[in-house]
Amino acid sequence: MAKAKLHQSYLEYVQGLVGRFPRLQVLADFMSPTVRISDYHENHHVTRRMKNVDVSIIDFGPTPLERQRHWFNDITSLTNHLNSKPQPESFRTILVENISADVIEAIGKKYSLDPRFFENHLQGIQKFLANRWTGDKTERLESAISEVLSREFFLIRFSRPYCIESWKAAHSLRLELNVPRIGNRARNLYLYEYVSMYGPIKCSEGYFTCEFPKITIC
Repeated sequence: MAKAKLHQSYLEYVQGLVGRFPRLQVLADFMSPTVRISDYHENHHVTRRMKNVDVSIIDFGPTPLERQRHWFNDITSLTNHLNSKPQPESFRTILVENISADVIEAIGKKYSLDPRFFENHLQGIQKFLANRWTGDKTERLESAISEVLSREFFLIRFSRPYCIESWKAAHSLRLELNVPRIGNRARNLYLYEYVSMYGPIKCSEGYFTCEFPKITIC
């Protein structure tokens, strides 16, 4: 998918691609307030999935001492900072936790990101809790390895054990995540986690690296 400056919302851009790339439907569904995991998500959970902002931006200057870190919990201040110009020869890193529709919209549109980057990270939400996802549940096939290796982004999948007192406690903790992950149970709960990385991206302001998101339960 060629990058171009978007003259529409990022969601509209994604929706326009769904016909040619059906796998992107899960991304469009994630950004829609009408889609949820039934008998699991209440209205406030869906609102959080739309509006949550937990983003850190680190601007690295030309020297080790020139480093500024900013944390954002609202979309207006985040957008304003994204639109600010870093110092010349600086390097910007964006770290996102518990990704939401607003953050996808802001960052996706700002840097004209390939929607498959977000779609890759969201894969699995439609399978959580025995297909209660009210959006699209179509199985998707990964692209050819030659295409995967040529992308500007990649996904790391891993699992690690968490000591959970009970399934009730695990249920409550998962409700705090906008992208709940499935897992296996032995003595502990082995939760599957994703870390997605995009960059560096060549932009008019310079080079940027974006990291989306590292989701953890603690």
